[in-house]
Amino acid sequence: MEAIEMFLTLEWIQQFKNTIHFALLLMVDANLSPPALEVSCQLAIESNVPVGFEPVSIAKSKRITPIVKYVLDRSPNFLAMHFLALPASVVRLTGAGDCLVSGMLVSISTSLDMMQSVAIGIAAAKA
Repeated sequence: MEAIEMFLTLEWIQQFKNTIHFALLLMVDANLSPPALEVSCQLAIESNVPVGFEPVSIAKSKRITPIVKYVLDRSPNFLAMHFLALPASVVRLTGAGDCLVSGMLVSISTSLDMMQSVAIGIAAAKA
C-alpha cells in the first residue's frame, strides 16, 4: 500500500481530470495520501460528481476528516443498513472488501437498485 501512496500523487491524479469530470461516481480509497484524496474530491465536486469513501482500515479511516465535506457515502455500513452475508468457505480475505464495493458500484452505475447492487457486491465478495 505504500507504493499507492508514493506513486498515486495529486499530480498523477490531475491527469485524469476529464475522466473524473464525466464519471457517474468517484470512489476514493483511504490508501491514497491525504493530498491525493483532497485533489480527487475537488475534481469530482467541480462537476457535481458524487464521492464515496472506502476506509480500508480503522487506522486509515481517519483520512476522511479533511475530505468529509465532499463525501456523499462511506463504505462499509452503506446507509447504516445491515445485509446478511452469504454462506461461504473462507479461502483468503484479501480483496473481498474491494470485490464487494466494486460489485456494488458497477451495479449502481448500470441503474440497478440498491438491493440488487448489494446482492451483486456480496456475490462478488463471496466469489
